[in-house]
Amino acid sequence: MSGDDCEVGLPHIRMSEPPVNDRRGFGLSIDAGTSTITIHLIDITKGIVIDEIRVSNPQNSIGFDIVSRAKFSTECLANRQHLTNLVRNVIRDMVHLITDRNSVLSKDVDCIVIVGNTVMHHLFFDLPVDSLLEPPFHAKDKQSIEVPARDLHIIDNMETTCYSPPIVESFIGPDAISMILASGLVESKKVALAVDVGTNTEVAVIKPDGIWLASAASGSAFEGISLECGLPAKEGAIDLVWLSEVTEEPQYRVIGDVKPRGICGTGAISALALLLRTGIINNVGSFFRDLELTWIVQGSSSTHFILASSMASASQSPIYLSQIDIRILQESKAAIAAAVEHLLDVSATSRDDISEFYLTGAFGSSLNLGDATAIGLFPFFHNAWVVQPSGGAIAGADEMVINPELRVTVEEILDRINYVDLMENASYENLFQQARFFKQDD
Repeated sequence: MSGDDCEVGLPHIRMSEPPVNDRRGFGLSIDAGTSTITIHLIDITKGIVIDEIRVSNPQNSIGFDIVSRAKFSTECLANRQHLTNLVRNVIRDMVHLITDRNSVLSKDVDCIVIVGNTVMHHLFFDLPVDSLLEPPFHAKDKQSIEVPARDLHIIDNMETTCYSPPIVESFIGPDAISMILASGLVESKKVALAVDVGTNTEVAVIKPDGIWLASAASGSAFEGISLECGLPAKEGAIDLVWLSEVTEEPQYRVIGDVKPRGICGTGAISALALLLRTGIINNVGSFFRDLELTWIVQGSSSTHFILASSMASASQSPIYLSQIDIRILQESKAAIAAAVEHLLDVSATSRDDISEFYLTGAFGSSLNLGDATAIGLFPFFHNAWVVQPSGGAIAGADEMVINPELRVTVEEILDRINYVDLMENASYENLFQQARFFKQDD
């Protein structure tokens, strides 16, 4: 694990009061995401997160999506063990780093709570994923897990436990329940929509009479991985794009206020919204070929929208959004948009019924909603209060570290969930095909 992979920062999270007991002073929460793994060090006594580390998931070397990894793991036992070792080893390194730099001894770590989607959960605990790849696509091992963390080779202390909440079904893992817990929406009795955007995007419609939950395979485009000039949302990434009122040429903002090295997901959405608003691309996502603009380059295989010239970029290569990138973004936005519309339909909920829109995930928390609605990623909710915390899933894990009694609440949330399977779902597929086109939402 190199220093370049680490990003430190403390999120703003909703935290319950820590119980009064004789537990040791610290805990760890882990969000084992498809693309990124995040770990928090928590002072249990004070009830606060005191440090954070984020690294790229080393399983990306096998495949950026969980289905590719699941198929790889079923080819032979050695493959599954390789994926398990990859994630456990990087988590062990992260645990050592975050405890060492905060002078925390392993004997002082009371517990670890880990969340993630079903495939990441199974691979971390070295469980087979075969049932997820064949109809009816059900997870076999859905119960909550609590084992000594030392058995997982991530910390050298036999008394430290590692807990994972239960799995909902199929590809909806403990991260979805953790996100719903963190939102506080179950207790509020509001009619709400909660979306955790990632390579797999969890979508939940939360109402007093139940929770409707689905997972959309949205891919890694919004995390910057699949794009030709893509970067994660860190220093050097373009995250906002607009046109100069004077020159009408593209302008951009760069994370860290340095020379740009690429474009992250929010920057790509911003650029895409700009292309639509200015009529540079049409409603099927294709560039108009008769435009004579210096920042539109017609290549031999693809058209490019130039954001930063080679002279302006840190790499001395132009940074652009290509026609191929747009197609990838269309697929990702269609997967999420269709999931939202389908869940509203099956839960008998109108857009005007939604009073709170809880949008989270590293991408969702920094997304400009004006750009998102412009490309049709989300509809416009006229009556909704929008909340965009940085990490819904890990915030829920934080709360479970501080207050283990919330594990009972997790089971209660599970009992209220109506799982909505999007695989081989004709209604969802029809909505997905429609959502691939662009249109300005009303």
